[in-house]
Amino acid sequence: MSIQVPGRLSYSSLSSYAECGERWRLERGHKLNASTWFATVAGSAVHEITEAHDLVEIGRRSDAVPEFKPVFDGLLAKERELGREVKPSGKKLKKIGPGGGPNKRDYDWWLIYGPLYVEKWLAWKAASDWKIAILPDGEVGVEVVINEDMADESFLGFIDRVYITPDGQVVIVDLKTGSVPMSTLQLGSYAVGLSRKYGISAEWGAYWMAGDGELTGLKDLTIYSDEYIDEQYAMAWRGIRNGVFLPNITALCRGCGVRDFCRAVGGMRSNELPIRDDLILSPPVTQATESQVVQVSPGV
Repeated sequence: MSIQVPGRLSYSSLSSYAECGERWRLERGHKLNASTWFATVAGSAVHEITEAHDLVEIGRRSDAVPEFKPVFDGLLAKERELGREVKPSGKKLKKIGPGGGPNKRDYDWWLIYGPLYVEKWLAWKAASDWKIAILPDGEVGVEVVINEDMADESFLGFIDRVYITPDGQVVIVDLKTGSVPMSTLQLGSYAVGLSRKYGISAEWGAYWMAGDGELTGLKDLTIYSDEYIDEQYAMAWRGIRNGVFLPNITALCRGCGVRDFCRAVGGMRSNELPIRDDLILSPPVTQATESQVVQVSPGV
C-alpha cells in the first residue's frame, strides 16, 4: 500500500508530525480520521466570524457579519458529510461552565460560549490601541496568506492578525479557542514567513486566548532565526520522505481520531494497514489556489 507525501508543509502539519509520526501517517498519509471535536469546528467558526468583524471595521467587507450558530451548523454539516463523528471535549460537570457541562463541551455548550468568545474578541479590540497593519501589497493584516518557502520547500500558513502598536512595532497575533500552546514556534514560523514575503520584521508575537479574552503576553520572536526555522522544516521533510513515523504514546491517545488503526495502542483495525508504506512524492506546490486556502483549517 502506498501513501502520497504532500508537496508542502504547514505549521500544523509540522507540529502534528513532531507530536506523533504514526498519527501523521494515518491521518495525512492514509486520510483516516473518523472523528473530530466540537471544539475544533467551533474554533473555525470563531475564526471566520472574528475575521468578518475585522474586515468590516477596516472597510474591506460590506456584507453583514454572520451569526455564530449558522456558521457553526454549516461547518458541522461538512464534517458529517465526510463521515466524521463530532465529539465533545472538556469536563463533565453538573452545570454548564467554562470547563464543560453535563455533556462536556458539546453542541449546546458551544452555542453559549462561541458567541461569548466573539464578544470577548470585540471587547479586547475596543480596549486596544493597536491597529491592523496595511501590508506593502495593499492587503491587510487579517488572515494573511504566507506561502514563502521554508528550507527551500513549499510552505503554507495563515497569520490570524498582524498589528502595529502606537510606537510602530509589528506584532503577530494568533487566536486560540483552546488551551495555551506550549510553544511559540508557530509564531516564529509566521515571523520568518512575514519577513520573506513582505520584508517586515515582527519582533513580537502573542496568542489571544478566547477563554480569558486577553493576550498571553508578548513573546520575543527574534530567537527564531531563519536558519532555525528552516531546519525544523528540513528535519520534518527528511523524516517524512524516509518513512520515519514513530508513534508517541501519551494520555492523549485516548481521544485520538485514528486510534483504531494504530498498532502502538492495539487498535482493533490496525491489521488493515501495512507496517510500512510505499511513498509517492508529490511535486512541490508553487502557490495557494483558492480551493487550497479554503481547505486549510486555522489553528484553534
